[in-house]
Amino acid sequence: MKITIAQLDPGTDGIADRVKRISGVLGEHARTSDLIVFSGFFLGGALPRKSINEPEVIRKIRAAVGELAGISKKYPDCGMLLALPESDTENMSVFIHDGEVLERRQSACETEIISFKNNKLGVCVCLGAAKDCKCVPPAPGVSALIGFAASSFRAGGDLARYSFIRDCARKNKTPFVFANQLGSGDELIFDGRSILADKEGKPVSVFPSFEEHIETLDTAAAGSAETYRGPDEIESVYKALIFGIRGYMKKHGFSKIVLGISGGIDSAVACALAKEAAGAVNVLGIYMPSPYSSKESAQYARELSKNLDIQLRTVPISDIYSAYERALEKELLVEEKKEEVGIYLQNIQARIRGNILMAFSNRFGHLLFATGNRSELAAGYCTLYGDMAGGLAVISDVPKTMVYRLAAYINEPDAVIPQAIISRPPSAELKPGQLDQDTLPDYQTLDGMLSSYMDKDLSAEEMVKEGFDSEKVEWFIAAVEKSAYKRKQAPPSLRVTTRS
Repeated sequence: MKITIAQLDPGTDGIADRVKRISGVLGEHARTSDLIVFSGFFLGGALPRKSINEPEVIRKIRAAVGELAGISKKYPDCGMLLALPESDTENMSVFIHDGEVLERRQSACETEIISFKNNKLGVCVCLGAAKDCKCVPPAPGVSALIGFAASSFRAGGDLARYSFIRDCARKNKTPFVFANQLGSGDELIFDGRSILADKEGKPVSVFPSFEEHIETLDTAAAGSAETYRGPDEIESVYKALIFGIRGYMKKHGFSKIVLGISGGIDSAVACALAKEAAGAVNVLGIYMPSPYSSKESAQYARELSKNLDIQLRTVPISDIYSAYERALEKELLVEEKKEEVGIYLQNIQARIRGNILMAFSNRFGHLLFATGNRSELAAGYCTLYGDMAGGLAVISDVPKTMVYRLAAYINEPDAVIPQAIISRPPSAELKPGQLDQDTLPDYQTLDGMLSSYMDKDLSAEEMVKEGFDSEKVEWFIAAVEKSAYKRKQAPPSLRVTTRS
């Protein structure tokens, strides 16, 4: 059977525009294909679950299905399959052929049979590729399984997704068409990566990630004998973040980005991502030295902006900070030595910077990037209304050790991030001689505990058995729980790990 998979990004198009796009695909491929499958929930777009039951939304989708049924009369030899969200607990597969519409409501991962052209098709609407998916034909003689999915991107997740597809095809001894959602706009990133696997689970065709692709495939074709290897993890994270930034900006009407550049690795990586996503002319960096900023930080900020060819402005905050100190000296008097810089004074500096960045955002209409990473956000090593201010937390789901790997990837083949930024010990520079590791464990240990606790759901006892120091585990879990209120108020985060 010739099946065309149309992996399309709904983007910010309205339902009427998507109907036109579907009609265009039909016009181009219906004469050489038996069936066209549209990926994910393309017609309805990436609807928030709360919108599914809104009468006006449902009315528009129903009208679109009726319009497509009328269009299908032009192509009596070709059918089309779409998936629609029906309610909070049910989805719907819609089969349209020669003016007729067949709708099947389904609970997640239950397979329904559609007979077409002397073939039985097992159709399953999944919210994501899951190990416990029930994609099992309820009747013998099924010639192909067709799975619609909204399986979002996560680092290293491609192999797990393929394993699900392979095992499902092998278990049922049936070719498996997996049509995955493509697109972004908020926190979730859908990478597409649709696939046809033969009845032995071997890939016949694997669609590209993060881009539209339409291909007609023969379900009788044999797959590749080579071992399946997913995309490089860091390359795929990089592409996911770029794709996510562009989708977020388009959905929310931004064309330009502003961010603080500190001379550190987090803001450097965020700046490189901004330049790639929006173009150098659309990125504005702000360097905001305080009394505790080093000369090296200023130098690195200039080098980075020059290498990336972005605009850099310098707004010193020392005078503003001194004014805060004078105004609050009596009210916030604490018993500390004059030369010490208490946490409240450190946070005042971060919040001054947040205010300045928001002023640029408001004045020029730029999207403000918050540049904190996942490790710091988990441990609460961040300032509410300070460095957490922003419209998009671009790397807040990227662990610190992965930030370094991203920097190395970005620097191939041309080193745009100065090596000195990568090599220097991380510091917030909010007091003299400050280093991140004065407060946090080394990032290798911190990220290891973060993965065990957040991603693997291990208990403190299990983490200690893994080899982590018991005192550090106790500190880490307390820090994660204590700082939950901060994360509740954080900007939207592009999700690239198992659990954001």
